[in-house]
Amino acid sequence: MKARFLLFPAFFLFFFASARAQGVVDSLAVVREVDSLIQVSRTLTGKREFDKALEVNAVAEKIALEKFGRESASYGSVCFNHGRVLYFKGDFPEAEKWYLESKAIREQVLGKEHADYAWSLNNLANLYSDMGNYEKAELFHLEALVIREKTLGKEHSDYAKSLNNLALLYWKMSNYEKAEPLYLEALAIRENTLGKEHSDYVSNLNDLANLYLDLSNYEKAEPLFVEALTVWEKTVGKKHIYYALGLNNLALLYKSIGNYEKAQTLYLESLSIFEQVSGKEHPYYAHCQLDLANLYSNMGNYEKAQPLYLEALAIRGKILGKGHPEYALSLQNLAVLYKRMGNYEKAEPLYLESPAILGL
Repeated sequence: MKARFLLFPAFFLFFFASARAQGVVDSLAVVREVDSLIQVSRTLTGKREFDKALEVNAVAEKIALEKFGRESASYGSVCFNHGRVLYFKGDFPEAEKWYLESKAIREQVLGKEHADYAWSLNNLANLYSDMGNYEKAELFHLEALVIREKTLGKEHSDYAKSLNNLALLYWKMSNYEKAEPLYLEALAIRENTLGKEHSDYVSNLNDLANLYLDLSNYEKAEPLFVEALTVWEKTVGKKHIYYALGLNNLALLYKSIGNYEKAQTLYLESLSIFEQVSGKEHPYYAHCQLDLANLYSNMGNYEKAQPLYLEALAIRGKILGKGHPEYALSLQNLAVLYKRMGNYEKAEPLYLESPAILGL
């Protein structure tokens, strides 16, 4: 009898242990399912299929809420991705709400020294930077930098990313003295950890070159732009968005030093690549159009500049919305053109509309 009595506890222990193990396996399967859906949503976001991206994310949200509830890492990831989609869509106020919710969840569930919490800080900082709230952006970038230094060390690519993002913020603020050493430190880390042919290293080169361009230090800027373009040609080829961006940056340099012929050639090549690769209804295509239009305007060729300004404005209005800062920038550029043409009647309403969009 005693032998039988001992068998029951052993059986139940085995049963409960197996059930618990199965529960863990099931939970991990759900986590993987949510993560997989988020990755699909991210891919759709990259293709600018924002409505589809949000639909897929909504499925992930439903699963995360049903299986884990609101106070869970999975739901925090869903909120983060929801904010990310809206950020790239240009809906900054709504993106902020989802990013803040994700940050609060991750702080509570994962703690402030977790990589995902640092990513929430990083993306919020980028959002505030784009919204022009540089004070908030700086606070979040600095906090993310401290966390990544403590948890990952100074030789980690994510630490370098925080350095580069903070440098980019200071560049926007025209605080070049603070930006340059951060760019250089990030570049050195990325060279050591990722190599000179990694996209992050090349992007860093471009950012640093843009800094020198703003400082009118063309001797430092040109070799960096050329190096970035050379690497992109080697790694991704000439029919790629990165290569087109490199051409566009180099064209801006030549425009700045008054070499309009070289700049025009590069802009036209860049525009052609964007049209082939991403299509005309893409922010990069509109941006390149705007740069080319600015070149023609500087050359006094208003007949060529005007249709480019108008098309860029229409594209930005359609894909970004008329409340987006880049749409306002297009209005400003078109207004400047009309002023140069002496058409003050057309210029005035554009000058008035642009600050209203930006909330000035």
